[in-house]
Amino acid sequence: MKKPATLLVQQKELTLIAGAFIALVVLIGSLLFLEIKPAAGGEKENGENIHAQATSANSSLILIRKGEHNLVRPLILADIDAESPEYLSLKGRLSQTITSFKQKGIITNASVYLKRLSDGSWMNLNGNETYLPGSLMKVAIMLYYLKQEELHPGTLAQEFFCRKPAQEFPKQEFEGETIIPGRSYKVSALIRSMIIESDNLATNTLCQHLDGAAFHQMFVDLSMPPDDINDLEYVISPREYSKFLRVLYNATYVGEEMSEFALSLMIQSKFKDGLVKPIPAGIMIAHKFGERGKNSVMDFSESGIIYDKKEPYLLTIMTRGSDMKEQSKVISELSGEVFHSLTKE
Repeated sequence: MKKPATLLVQQKELTLIAGAFIALVVLIGSLLFLEIKPAAGGEKENGENIHAQATSANSSLILIRKGEHNLVRPLILADIDAESPEYLSLKGRLSQTITSFKQKGIITNASVYLKRLSDGSWMNLNGNETYLPGSLMKVAIMLYYLKQEELHPGTLAQEFFCRKPAQEFPKQEFEGETIIPGRSYKVSALIRSMIIESDNLATNTLCQHLDGAAFHQMFVDLSMPPDDINDLEYVISPREYSKFLRVLYNATYVGEEMSEFALSLMIQSKFKDGLVKPIPAGIMIAHKFGERGKNSVMDFSESGIIYDKKEPYLLTIMTRGSDMKEQSKVISELSGEVFHSLTKE
């Protein structure tokens, strides 16, 4: 018995639809799946670098995964191992600017790390040189407490009593308002003062209640040189430090809510020189500066995410000299050159 013509047509249409659907799935899979083959030695856990080969692009990737679970390996950061050649011209101009400031005696050294956040391309100019981070580490302290909030809900609502320090803090060239000793403050309020005002008293209060082992583990997780919160000699490179801002932007170490909270505080920073000064008004910048001196040598640095609509990017500049106000001007000059290079038509 022959099947009605309409039934045959319907069957053919279903067959064609099914075939098209399978082909579409295969096509999407080929586009989205990046075949990654672990290098010899296999993956390493607990925040150590994992080298992998991205065969489709014939370039090497560096992956940082968190390895504390048996079945999941959350991806924290991924890096293309080579600098992008598109920044060669910019790198040359920045190098000339740094050389000019050196010849004038304004700085003795400066380093720049740039990462375009839309595609992960990056540039490193003396970016592996290390500097005393100073108040830059307040971002690390904030990240620690935000992680504790996720692990132990209610951490940010706890109140800590602020005691007058036994000795005066080193004077900051750029100072904001400070909390008042003899009062109790919620952790969230202390973090706010620490980031927006760069308040050392709020920072000291938070550090008194910080778990040193857990703070150390955070650096291990991010595959960074571990910091002892009491180590005043700790140094870090621009490229390594930038990991803090990258995990906040990508919300890969703490979740979206905590990352958004952190970056919203950094956008409110009262410091408007340095990175911010040459950027047009209306462009949001989540940033933190740091100053730290040893004898007559001063390290002044700043790291920030510039939320340009076309080209959001991360920029960390560290300088060494003897006059932090002048060093801030150096950072402004370099920041302006980067902005105009990335956003020009």
